[in-house]
Amino acid sequence: MAVFELVLTLLLVGAVLAALARRFNVPYPALLALAGAALALLPDVPSVTLDPKLALTLLVAPVLLDAAFDSSPRDLKRNWRAVTGLALAAGGPRRVTGIRCSSKRGGDTTLAGALAVDASGRGSKAPAWLRALGLEPPEEIVVDSLIGYASRWYEAPPPGRWPQNWWWKGIWVDPVPPAIQKGGALFPVEDGQLLLTVAGLGPDVPPADEASLEAFLRGFRTTVLADAVALAKPISKVFSYRQMPNRWRRFERWSERLAGFVVIGDSACAFNPIYAQGMSVAACVAGILADCCRRSGPLSPQLPSAFAKAQAKFLSGPWALATGADFRNSTTAGRPPLANKLLAPYLDAFFETAFDDPTLSILFEEVSQMLRPATAMMHPSVVARVLMRRLNPFVRRRPRDPAVLPPAALVFHDLPPRWLERHAGAAVAPSFSES
Repeated sequence: MAVFELVLTLLLVGAVLAALARRFNVPYPALLALAGAALALLPDVPSVTLDPKLALTLLVAPVLLDAAFDSSPRDLKRNWRAVTGLALAAGGPRRVTGIRCSSKRGGDTTLAGALAVDASGRGSKAPAWLRALGLEPPEEIVVDSLIGYASRWYEAPPPGRWPQNWWWKGIWVDPVPPAIQKGGALFPVEDGQLLLTVAGLGPDVPPADEASLEAFLRGFRTTVLADAVALAKPISKVFSYRQMPNRWRRFERWSERLAGFVVIGDSACAFNPIYAQGMSVAACVAGILADCCRRSGPLSPQLPSAFAKAQAKFLSGPWALATGADFRNSTTAGRPPLANKLLAPYLDAFFETAFDDPTLSILFEEVSQMLRPATAMMHPSVVARVLMRRLNPFVRRRPRDPAVLPPAALVFHDLPPRWLERHAGAAVAPSFSES
């Protein structure tokens, strides 16, 4: 009841603030944000945890309704069209002045615009649009590890069916190529459910049917995942995905000049989605585009070239992470750059050491989440730390085979407070994961 009353009070306060915002002609989201910040600074404010479904009903749904109320059905209908190409200015330097769209009456219509931004994602038709203008698209680099993954939802079994020595909450099983080229993870989610995700390389891609999934799990280097899933109740079909190559269209090297058109995010560079970099990269390059527009202006003929170079400079880090990991697999199709071959021994040592070194584990986590550049892994202090721990005969190494669960008492052995703050409640520490 206390949560219900508090939620009603907050909704009432929000309604009052929205009315005040209209009264004084200020954006109501800004006023709500300031009120929330002030509330957070007050002492002795109770901590409240809302059920996700309650938050979805009370908070997200009204926002969507408000946006729908303010939107124009006429504009939505007018813009709900498939893009078929780019429109060029008649005469003068090559410049995109809009996009061509399909018309319900047949043929194409043109929507004029000062700047066309292709953010259509992995399935971008930009190469076809450029060829239609008589331009050869930029060089395209593809690195495909021939990997696939599958996921399925389960209902967690009652606590009484869970073996007493299974102290963990979630588990991660790494592949050990080339002998074992499949792995997976099982994690708890809301409402007493479990999420299973498995992946495999080449001929060991996960099956898309229920009957074959159990046999696939039994082929892991440990049967703990299969044993856990056998106790749970499936509540969804098996979802599978296969189209996972890394693809980079090198617009920064493009010899053609086309003003008024930029390609951003997955449309320019798509990553193997198993590394979960796409959304973070898209947000970062959107900020890069905004910076370029502020510096040169959205109408500047130099904007596409300047943005392509700035975007490529940023993309080189996540691209190296994704393709570097994929090139470790023997099934990967593509030509590894010389830098990959030169850095491979050091990166192998880095990742091997990171399993037993929480500081290096945190560093890699920050790099993979775009909080720090990939070059942070090459800092002299990091290289020295890796070498010292690799050469120190007294540093304990994690066992490689067989894959066995450690006792619960060893999970948080010798971990710094910073790691514990971030991972409190996690089931398996990096140095003792099922890998």
